[in-house]
Amino acid sequence: MTKNVAIRIDQQSWTTASPVFRKQCPFPQPTQISAVNFGRAMLWVGMMSVSSRMPQWWAASLWAVVRYFAAVDQGVPQLQLHEFIEDIDSNPKRVLSDDWGTGVAVEWLDSEF
Repeated sequence: MTKNVAIRIDQQSWTTASPVFRKQCPFPQPTQISAVNFGRAMLWVGMMSVSSRMPQWWAASLWAVVRYFAAVDQGVPQLQLHEFIEDIDSNPKRVLSDDWGTGVAVEWLDSEF
């Protein structure tokens, strides 16, 4: 499932990094709308939270895909929650927000680099 997300790049942060890590920002626009593969984004979340030394780690890394795929409103092109997610408590929504942010960012960077 591909979803559109608005990506904002803090271009100044590239020039204020310590000299060892300083690079020229490769992204010409500070804000852009990008298509992100949401399934891959959630797979990144799962893979980052499961040890690859664990037996059947690949199956265990699919937890985020299973947990969050149904929360997406599939009727719109942008990434947003389905309206019925309002029934969920606020703590799981905060966790969802962190997981989505991490997964979408890593997937976007992976597709750009």
